[in-house]
Amino acid sequence: MLLKTQIKYTNLGLEITISKACISSVKYIILGVYRPPNAKSIWFDTFQNLLLELPRGSKLIIMGDLNCDLLRPELPCTASLIKIMDLANVRVQTQHIAPTRITASSASCLDFIAVDHSLIIKDYTLSNLLISDHFPVIATIPSSASPVLNPIFRRSFKDINYSELGAKFDNIVVSQITSASQLEDELANWHSQVTALLDEYAPYRLFPMKTNLTSTNKLTRVLVNQRNTLANKLKRSNSSLDIGPCIAQVKTLNRRIKSRNRATLKSNANVAMSSHNTKEAWRFINKAMFR
Repeated sequence: MLLKTQIKYTNLGLEITISKACISSVKYIILGVYRPPNAKSIWFDTFQNLLLELPRGSKLIIMGDLNCDLLRPELPCTASLIKIMDLANVRVQTQHIAPTRITASSASCLDFIAVDHSLIIKDYTLSNLLISDHFPVIATIPSSASPVLNPIFRRSFKDINYSELGAKFDNIVVSQITSASQLEDELANWHSQVTALLDEYAPYRLFPMKTNLTSTNKLTRVLVNQRNTLANKLKRSNSSLDIGPCIAQVKTLNRRIKSRNRATLKSNANVAMSSHNTKEAWRFINKAMFR
């Protein structure tokens, strides 16, 4: 799946590599990116579509040379990149923003490693290897990750006056295009006006990532109670004689609970997909995709 995604977006003009790793049962997607300095503004839309298409449930790491100076967040290209990274729930910690390309007249941070908000970077350094005019970035990330579900950063379309917003969209002025060279500038102008209106009427905010896709039935609750009882017994136990059987029982109960949750989720999905109520179907899909 990732290979198909990489081929698809490479054909669309992105210079990327997509790798997958699993360490200590934690899944990672490592995205290597190069953005040419003369890339058009449509590059950010394509890059955002790529991030939205990556599978959920993995910790995302983005690294590479994106030719967006993080030392100057006021630049349009840098602001676009930061907004997209927020949408993907990744960040470059402030203390790690340092010049990676230094010339006689300038210093800029064009190369970085951005990680999922739940990941902790133990060490973040710039190498002095003279393989190019950019300093390579090195990060050490412990394999253990926080199990806490982080909120999702997306636009809020609640309580919007769509008639008023539609009228504002109608008032967007686009100059007449007389040559092909004007097309990119006018597209960027239209895009900035649309984005400004969306920022006003549907600003980005944090939404909790919910996991209550299944309604726990009576038998599952019984299994959960049994598991919790055994787990508490293990915590209080001072003897090593009965720990082995208890651990085995806890693992067995965990497998049974997961199996029943998957079966319930599949049943709920079948009911939602076979229903003639499209709102219910999309409500289930949006919950399943954390949208």
